Amino acid sequence: MLTRGMLIAGLLAAAAMLTACASGAPPATNPDIVSEQITPGPAFPTPTAVPVTYSPATAEQSQDSKDRSSGVNGVSGVNGVLAEGADAPGSSSSAAQVSTSTAMQTAIPSTVASAEDSATIMRMVEAYWDAFNSYNADVAVSMLEENYRASKEDLIRRDIGRMKLFRVKLEVSEGKPLALNKAGDYEIYLKLATPVDSRRLKMVFRRIQGQWRIVFSDEVE
Repeated sequence: MLTRGMLIAGLLAAAAMLTACASGAPPATNPDIVSEQITPGPAFPTPTAVPVTYSPATAEQSQDSKDRSSGVNGVSGVNGVLAEGADAPGSSSSAAQVSTSTAMQTAIPSTVASAEDSATIMRMVEAYWDAFNSYNADVAVSMLEENYRASKEDLIRRDIGRMKLFRVKLEVSEGKPLALNKAGDYEIYLKLATPVDSRRLKMVFRRIQGQWRIVFSDEVE
């Protein structure tokens, strides 16, 4: 049952609302009613922006992950990019190619004389034929390999003796450059001119116990 006070309060409120509607002003509200119906909730703090910083280590790890996922295995080539279709260094394919290349180089000996060996042997060629022209058989036979000397010494001493008797001199020139043969010895072809004819000679040199020796010196076609 409404009490007299509540009835009067209700009439006053209704009159106030009608007056407000007629004048265009917002209706008055009862502070007690508003405070009971609307309770402000907790205030939410304004979110603070988190600064984003560039970390080189993080970037490298990210790049490394990308490289691994693309099959590069963390190995980069020019400008950080491995050429398409190329094998990464250290891979089994690269190792196989190196091994094959080395085997081919070992199986096919070089036919070009080294500069040092070439100079040494050419001095030896000159000294050998100078011994003939100076009629010094001892110097000539001293350059021969032991077994070859045993088979050729008598003939060489005889030829040098005849040259000395008739005062013959030989003219020697290079016919074919010094080169390595299949046996691993150095060989050279020479043109030998005598007072009556010219001949083609072949000389073969071998390193024996660190010293060069003549293992062949004779006329060839």
